[in-house]
Amino acid sequence: HGRYNSWEFFRGQEGDAWKGQVADPEIPDSPRATRNDLWRQDWVNRQYLDTEAKQPQTLTFDAGLEFLRTNRAEDDWFVQIETFDPHEPFFTQDHYKDLYPHDYEGPHFDWPDYNRVTETKEQE
Repeated sequence: HGRYNSWEFFRGQEGDAWKGQVADPEIPDSPRATRNDLWRQDWVNRQYLDTEAKQPQTLTFDAGLEFLRTNRAEDDWFVQIETFDPHEPFFTQDHYKDLYPHDYEGPHFDWPDYNRVTETKEQE
């Protein structure tokens, strides 16, 4: 980041050690075999990302738009906007999931293992 005059970073994605919580978070049943520290930390972080406005992707693009509004009349600048998402875990707000109704009532899916497929046809 040293080559830029300024930069912003928004935390909380994936297993980012963003929020400290000693008690284990509530984690729904999942077929995910890899349940490491990133997995646990992700569920801690999700508690603080309960609205779209708090999502790191939203904050990233909002900051980019603010930069453009602030500097649009100026010359000799460069803005680079990078966002981690879409990226596993594929965590989003319920109102987006509600756009795609389904009958599936099995384990929670949003962070697939990268391995051979072991899920059933219904889980796919």
